[in-house]
Amino acid sequence: MGQKVNPISLRIGVNQLWDSRWSHDKKYTKYLEQDLSIRSFIEDLCNYQEILIGKLSIWRSCSMDSLTINIKEVKNVKPNLFIYFQMYVPYKTYSNNKEQKQEWLINLENTIYSYLEDRFRNSFTLSLLIDPIFEEGSMDYKRTKQKNEIDSVFNNDLVKWLLNKDCLMISQWIANEFQKRKGLKEVCKTIEKCFDYIKTEGIDLKYRLDGIKITCSGRFKMTDNEKRRNKMARIKTFKKGQIPLQTLSKYINYHMATAYTPDGTSGIKIWISYEPREILDVGLTGE
Repeated sequence: MGQKVNPISLRIGVNQLWDSRWSHDKKYTKYLEQDLSIRSFIEDLCNYQEILIGKLSIWRSCSMDSLTINIKEVKNVKPNLFIYFQMYVPYKTYSNNKEQKQEWLINLENTIYSYLEDRFRNSFTLSLLIDPIFEEGSMDYKRTKQKNEIDSVFNNDLVKWLLNKDCLMISQWIANEFQKRKGLKEVCKTIEKCFDYIKTEGIDLKYRLDGIKITCSGRFKMTDNEKRRNKMARIKTFKKGQIPLQTLSKYINYHMATAYTPDGTSGIKIWISYEPREILDVGLTGE
């Protein structure tokens, strides 16, 4: 059944890469357990602070100090572990002051460092790189804005995420909207406006968007003021453009998220079809 296969894992080795890369697989089970614990801790920490987390990449490499010409002179040097992830920080979680913003980011890094060092007992040399995106504006200024102006702020964020074909941010944003009792129709209309804006203005930077598909299942609302007597779970799908899931040569990005509401949980799945600009330029020139 092709519709049940993860499109990213299906395209690994064709046009997709692993999120975790190791120098060897001699300790496969140990490394896999460590990577899962690292991902779960960082995701739980960001969810607790209501932060949207992007793609999390983990690299493991051998230390250059352990490479010696003489085989007898082998030094026991800790392996290197590199962690990189991007996060979208809402305004309410930090202050507009640059010093307090930097202090908040340093405290977040220290929390992750301390957990990993205690969890793995300093068994590797850790390098952490966080790419934060802070929401602009102030709360007092937003309160005085009209509804259309507030919607435009969210449209700007969605436009950036669509240009970066970031399914993780979009799925988490939809889950947050469901938890705020927002309806699926309004959310899909906002995404459709952003998609049409990118197509009409032609502001594609690194990628050309070909299509987007959103599937929601659970006890969610279709409109903001919907009152349902029979709160049965349902499945709704929104599609814009082309999503060739069975063509392995096509670039597909995919992610899923879960929204926790008083009526129950709702699952969100997002597919984005795109094409890199480098391939398009080569195809046009014929080189």
